[in-house]
Amino acid sequence: MAANLLLQLDNLEDLPGRSTFREEAMEILLKSVVSEESCTAQLLSAYILSNLGGTYSYAGEPYTVAWLVKKSGLTSLHHRNIIKTFNWKDQSLEDTSLETWCSKIARKVIQMGRPVFQALETGLKSNRKRVSRDCLTAIAWIGCGMATSPIDLRYSACEILLSGIEQFLHPGSELEERLLACLCIYNYTSGKGMQKLIQFSEGVRESLRRLSNITWIAEELLKVADYFVPNKSRISCGHTQILEAGHKSSGAVTSLIYYKGHICSGFSDGSIKVWQMIRGKLECSEVIAMKEPIQNLGTYGELIFVNTQSSGIRVIDPSRTVKDVLKSKHVKCMTVYQGKIFAGCTDSSIQELNIKKNRERAIKAPTKSWRKQAKPINSIAVYKDCLYSASANVEGSHIKEWREHGIPKINIATGKGSNVLAMAVVEDFVYVNCSSSTENLQIWLRGTQQKVGRLSAGSRITSILTANDIVICGTETGLIKVH
Repeated sequence: MAANLLLQLDNLEDLPGRSTFREEAMEILLKSVVSEESCTAQLLSAYILSNLGGTYSYAGEPYTVAWLVKKSGLTSLHHRNIIKTFNWKDQSLEDTSLETWCSKIARKVIQMGRPVFQALETGLKSNRKRVSRDCLTAIAWIGCGMATSPIDLRYSACEILLSGIEQFLHPGSELEERLLACLCIYNYTSGKGMQKLIQFSEGVRESLRRLSNITWIAEELLKVADYFVPNKSRISCGHTQILEAGHKSSGAVTSLIYYKGHICSGFSDGSIKVWQMIRGKLECSEVIAMKEPIQNLGTYGELIFVNTQSSGIRVIDPSRTVKDVLKSKHVKCMTVYQGKIFAGCTDSSIQELNIKKNRERAIKAPTKSWRKQAKPINSIAVYKDCLYSASANVEGSHIKEWREHGIPKINIATGKGSNVLAMAVVEDFVYVNCSSSTENLQIWLRGTQQKVGRLSAGSRITSILTANDIVICGTETGLIKVH
């Protein structure tokens, strides 16, 4: 703590040149980060380094990661909802002086040269998850001052750190860690370090490609790498189960969403459960009781949207007060995208509701022909402004085109006599659960509408959630399975 205080005071005084006190304080922190002997000292030193050039919320919580993630270009409410604990409206994230503070202290740390980056590189490899994550955060904010550092030192830092940073890009890491890794690579490979982008493995390029829909940084890095060494990526559809949790006494898991960084599930007994990851296991942290079985959940900011067998959609606010919208519609499924609810109804219509303006309009009219029986919309999804609906088949088109013309441009026929019960859409794939094989997810290529594989859950699948290159299945037995 004394080292932290010395560094903060040194930065406030803004003394020119090198400072003996500053360097000694940094050496103490770096030495503790490298050593695995004292867990308490290592964790505290890594924590101090991670927030030294960052910020805190008005409640005193460390918000350096939130600021850096925002700096990486994360603007989507949907993706922010995957990241835990942060209030994205906190005033600390709007502080315009933070950039200057961070750059100033980063330049002073960089003056110490290679030993800083060697110690942080060792910290990245720590067996203690919090230490490796905090070292990644420290590398990210220090990177904000790399642009004005000597070219040779910048390239040296890139050589030392890059392989350790790359490990955080891949699926399995938290979304904020993947975004911090993108920001680090972007800052440390500028100039001469750009040569390192050419050496990216196929796996790194694949991870960047999947992240390019979330942050412009990943897209730019991929463009540079492909410009020098064109690479036709191969799409992999391999999946491995990594986690299982649930309450068998609550009935089937009928819906899954992310809410404030946590998995939130709806059950057939009418309960909504919020889950927290504690020591590698999902544990229930809150139960919201509804009067009817849950069919679908959605979220926007701090609001939770619920549809049951009754007409309309229930809106639950942070105080857990409930009100109704779309009262005249028999909603079968829904999704929330860019401040709008898209609801699939039992009469085969698709409705759009602007959440802030409370304004409704139809995307797809109901079936009225006596020759053609109305088929309920069982599942609905939006990806990159394309709306996908599922009943007998999966149909999709750009939202505006579907609204104007009513004719979908994409059609996935899963099999004669089979209905699509649940569906999820990501960068490469459309995951489909059909009535003909309820224990399996069919995996289709989104671009070519070709079936390329399947994923088994071991029991009847009743809901699907996809996020951060992870597929989460809810089952009839009440289990949640993460792949």
